[in-house]
Amino acid sequence: MWLGPVNLAYPDGKLPVFHDSDPVNLKNYKSYFLWAYEYFKESVFAQYAGIEVSHTQIKNPESVNLSDIGIAVLRRGKGADQVCAMLDYGIHGDAHGHPDKLNIVLYALGRELMLDPGRISYSVPEYRTWCRTTVAHNTVVVDGKDQQPATGKLLYFGETEHYSACLAVCDSAYPGYVIKRFLALFDTFLIDFLTVEGKEKKQMDWIIHCRGKILHKNGHRLFESLGDKNGYQHLKDIQKHDNISQDVYQFVQEDGKILRVFLPDEKNYEIFTGTGIGYHLKDKVAFLLRRGCSEKAGFIAVYDFSETEQDRIKKIERIPVISCDAKKLLKDKAIGLRILTGSKIFTIGMDMRENIKDLPAVGNKKFERFSMNVENISSGNN
Repeated sequence: MWLGPVNLAYPDGKLPVFHDSDPVNLKNYKSYFLWAYEYFKESVFAQYAGIEVSHTQIKNPESVNLSDIGIAVLRRGKGADQVCAMLDYGIHGDAHGHPDKLNIVLYALGRELMLDPGRISYSVPEYRTWCRTTVAHNTVVVDGKDQQPATGKLLYFGETEHYSACLAVCDSAYPGYVIKRFLALFDTFLIDFLTVEGKEKKQMDWIIHCRGKILHKNGHRLFESLGDKNGYQHLKDIQKHDNISQDVYQFVQEDGKILRVFLPDEKNYEIFTGTGIGYHLKDKVAFLLRRGCSEKAGFIAVYDFSETEQDRIKKIERIPVISCDAKKLLKDKAIGLRILTGSKIFTIGMDMRENIKDLPAVGNKKFERFSMNVENISSGNN
């Protein structure tokens, strides 16, 4: 009863606002956690019980797959440097569920960055015209329509000293289309790879809603509307980005900290930015949307929340993933990335296939499901 909320909480004690939820902070429930701390003697309850203990005594929550509700929680870091990403793949939630399968949220830079609007209030029209739409969430919209009530499944969950990762799939949110999403969380960045595959060419919109003010670059212009129903009517202040050769978008926070969102290989998509609705009607939250038209699509994003020059991402390159018969795997099946920061080179392989019959290779290294190799630029040591 006590560990459930703790396992789902952000590092600051707040809970993500999934489905028909409201913002909640576990630190407002001191008496309950004080009882738990005194009974179980577990230091993880101390911070919510209002008890001061040394940082060496506190056991921070670990990455966990909350399989009964279908939320994968990825965590990295300690103390003020903790970061957290969550992927909602599970049960719909009946009358309180939202059409948001494979929705994600992100906590970094000491705050919730990528958010779910929750329910706002049952008393306002926007509860149904915004909160209960797919485009209000950090996922993909096919053909401009809301997802059907659906339940996905987790294909992979892994954690090492370097990363936490998960892969989930859903084949019923849009009949005839399979959606997969692979997340890999590191100390200073998150890799997000989402694919959609179907038999008919449809409009596909990948969207995230994120705190901060977007720094606009040259080559953008006002765009009247992205749609007039299914939540699209609430997307305002729209800008269309015509020059997308520069593939990084910056969300500047009130204290000057920056989330940098890299979108490698965006030649086949249109890019839009603007504002949507957050926790209440006056809470404007920036969005970033990629739109394409195809029977299959692969959306890659890397979120850089580093705060030092040596950790900051300088460049991201696509590299091939080779199957056992020496053929390149297509983008909707697997991807390889080379990520260069100020001090390291990360070589990443991600295999999205549901049924793996052979081990692919990235950078001449065979891997199963996920591969990571890191090299120090200064010394060249692995």
